[in-house]
Amino acid sequence: LHVSGAELIFTAPTSDSDGSAMNRNCALSLVIGLSVHPLVGSVEVGQKLELSSVAVKGKSNPQWITQSAVVDHRPFFDKGLDGTGQIVAVADGGLDTDNCYFRDSRNNPFGGWDKSRRKIAYYDDSFADQLERDKGHGTYVSGIIVGRKSSNGVDNEVGFADGTAPGSKITF
Repeated sequence: LHVSGAELIFTAPTSDSDGSAMNRNCALSLVIGLSVHPLVGSVEVGQKLELSSVAVKGKSNPQWITQSAVVDHRPFFDKGLDGTGQIVAVADGGLDTDNCYFRDSRNNPFGGWDKSRRKIAYYDDSFADQLERDKGHGTYVSGIIVGRKSSNGVDNEVGFADGTAPGSKITF
């Protein structure tokens, strides 16, 4: 058992040292007991993830992961399907409009709909977003979907973290 903040992570043994089902039954009883506790919000089955603090080519790119699960193989892109002409709606907290994956040096992302903008067709920050424009979770989520790098805010370039539909735009 590992405790991380309010999250409890339990790693069940992959095999029993004594050859019986006793350890698996014990683990199952623990999970069932925790799942009915009033302070437990959810119980999920997860897979072991390989985490790295350093970006590694091919390991953190959602494009090939969602398209084929084969490193650097993007069959949707090979057929011209990259989101071009589509606008995706994202509802989340805060979007860093100056991030190189959303930057548009010719247009202000606020002030109504404008489909000519590079990435952000519309940004409604009338909710809590005004407090977290430059650091919100929406930057991460939107980047995974529509992110396309542009150092100067005009010309698109290939970026390490381009989104799964880099030709698309967002309304946020």
